[in-house]
Amino acid sequence: MFDAAVRPLGDPRRLYLKTLTTFGSQPAFFHIVDRRTPELAIYERNRKVVLPETIPKWTNLWDTMDLLAFTASTVFELHDGTSPRDVPVLDPLSLIFGRKGLDSLDLLATLRS
Repeated sequence: MFDAAVRPLGDPRRLYLKTLTTFGSQPAFFHIVDRRTPELAIYERNRKVVLPETIPKWTNLWDTMDLLAFTASTVFELHDGTSPRDVPVLDPLSLIFGRKGLDSLDLLATLRS
């Protein structure tokens, strides 16, 4: 979905989303390590990559204990200047150790907002 939404302007395969919901956003990782989308700027420290208007809203759920889960707001900025919303989600092990984040009961309410 992400790759289709950041295709070049005028590409008939470009996808326009109302909202993007991801879990442990891999696009942030891939963009830093090996930028696959030349239409987007190169990530530089302290300078976020601005996304096109094809992604007006982005909620990224991420497991705080997952080493391969990445936040989107540290790398990307939406075209209106706001950041994607990163929501930490706790796995059962995290709940046992008392880490802060959302439990499953709060998850639906967060997605609806």
